Formats: sequence, structure tokens, C-alpha cells
Amino acid sequence: MVEGLDVLLADEDQTDIFELRNGINELIKNRYGRGRLIIQEKIKQRVFRLHFDLGNDALILILKCMEGRIARRNELVARRWLPAGGVAEAGPPLLTTIGTQSGESVWHIYRDLGSWSLAEDMDNPRRVTAAVRLIAEIHERFKGHPYMAEFRLYGGDLGIPFIESNLSDAIITLEMITKDHAANESDWSVVARLLERVYTIKDELPLRLKMMKDLAGQETLLHGDLWPSNVFVLPDGQARLIDWDHAAAGPPAYDLSTFILRFPQSQRSELIDLYQEATSSSGWEIPEHEELNQIFETCEYARYACRIIWPAIALWESRATWAIDELEEIERWFQTWETALPSL
Repeated sequence: MVEGLDVLLADEDQTDIFELRNGINELIKNRYGRGRLIIQEKIKQRVFRLHFDLGNDALILILKCMEGRIARRNELVARRWLPAGGVAEAGPPLLTTIGTQSGESVWHIYRDLGSWSLAEDMDNPRRVTAAVRLIAEIHERFKGHPYMAEFRLYGGDLGIPFIESNLSDAIITLEMITKDHAANESDWSVVARLLERVYTIKDELPLRLKMMKDLAGQETLLHGDLWPSNVFVLPDGQARLIDWDHAAAGPPAYDLSTFILRFPQSQRSELIDLYQEATSSSGWEIPEHEELNQIFETCEYARYACRIIWPAIALWESRATWAIDELEEIERWFQTWETALPSL
């Protein structure tokens, strides 16, 4: 076995380590002949960085453990969907997958992309432009793609179904809390306030959904979680998107709203212009700012509603104290929401 692998993740509460160690050993020996694990770092929960000494070279790998359905979605993106659109190099550099004996989770092994996350350099015009152009290219290439049914089957739909279902589920869970608990829990007033907010959004839904249908763009493959931390722009200018855990079908406005809302408002109009320039003449004709603001707000509110559901369920089931804190944080998101784009 590759030297050092016998202590891989020894301090972590991870199951099926035997399969993981054997899988990495096979990868290193088949590709590089030999190697030695010298450093292992924990990046976040169930994500690790491994440093290997190959003798005359070094190798850095990223390990990510996912539940089976999420792992399958990421593998489809890297090995089937992006290659089918002619943009295989735009995704995560997946080297191998290692299933666990329990069948509950899968390890993905990626080549490390270094410290080139866009989140670390959002003021760099060259890197931001490369990122926006890649996002636009992916959206363009997968409009009306034959794999659209697969995108929806394995990832869901982040368009109108996502909006309707999350608002509905948020209302159901909040209503159950008010029915069963909140009348006797004065410190749970956030539940009633959030319920009133979601009711208001639901009342506006017919107009919001019509705007989504008419103006949010033709459905395509979406990354689904386009924070700058999931965008890498390498020194040669090549851009890549990683962590496709939320990949799905849906309108390009969903991805674009996630991405540009991470930037200062003063910068967002320029990003919209860059995206429009990167699309073909037959691409999505981006609506005026007033309409786009409504579309972006609808997408963001649907994401807020999605985040309400799980702490609300925990509160209803077990009166979990952490759930109140999360619901109060979500309420602050509503309170501090600002119009995405300035009026023209």
C-alpha cells in the first residue's frame, strides 16, 4: 500500500475507510507508480485535501464524501452531461469514485485546483469575465438539450416547480407549528412573522410565475449553487465550476441571480451586460432591470422558503432551540433584502 495511507482519516469518525484507502492506493499506483501521503487536511465536513510526495513530483487530491444520489448527480455532470455539451473541461476534475460497503455514501476523488477560487479575487475583472462567459456558455449549450429529462430526473427543476413547492412546504410546516405549539410559546413569534411573509409572497405568485415563464429564459442545465466559491479561474484563464450538488433543469435566471447577488449592487449591471454579450444572437434576451429585479427576487425568496422548511420541521418535531435561531436568521434575510439591480 502507498506509504501513509494506513493512517488516512484515522482521527475522523468515518465509516468504510478500508474501501477508501484501497481505492486511493489503486489510483496512485496505476497512475503514478508510487507515492507517499505526507499531509492530510480537513477542509470542511466530509471534505479533505491530501498531499502526496511522488518522488520527483507532488500530487494534491480532494476527497469529498456524499450521499449516493448527490454523488451520482456530480458524476453525471463530470462524465456525461458536460462532455455531451462539449464543455467537459468546465467541470470538476473528477479522477475516480469509490463506493462504500454500506452503500450509504460515495467518495469522489478530484485533482486539486489550487487557490484559484473566484471568491478570493472578486475584484479581478479578467477572472470575473472568464467566469461569466463560462456560465453563459453552459447555459447556451444546454438549451433544449436531449438530456433535459435526465437533468430533471436526477436533479429536479429549479424553475416554477421549485418556487411553488418550497412556498407550499414552508407554509405547511409553519402552519403546523402555529397550530400545535406557538400559541403557548411567546419566544416563537418569528414563526408567525415568517408565515405572514410567505403568505404575502404566495398571494403574489400568479404574477411572479407568469414573469418567470415569460422572461426568465429557456430552461437549460443549471449549476444550482453558483456562489463565487464554486467558480475557479486558473492562471491560464480557464474557468471551472465545482460542487454540482444542486445541478438541475431550470431557467438561466436562477443561476444568474445566485451569482450576481454575491457581488456589490454597483457591480451587478456590468455583470448582466457581460452575460448578455457572451450569449449568441439566439440566446436569452435579458429583460429590463425592473422585470429582472422581480425575477431575481422571486428566485431568492424561493431559496429563503426552502431554508425555512427544515428548521421548521425540527421545531415542530422536537422544539429544537437551534431552529429558532435559524428561523430568525432567515427573517433577517427578508428584512435586509435589497433590489438586485439599480433602476435605469
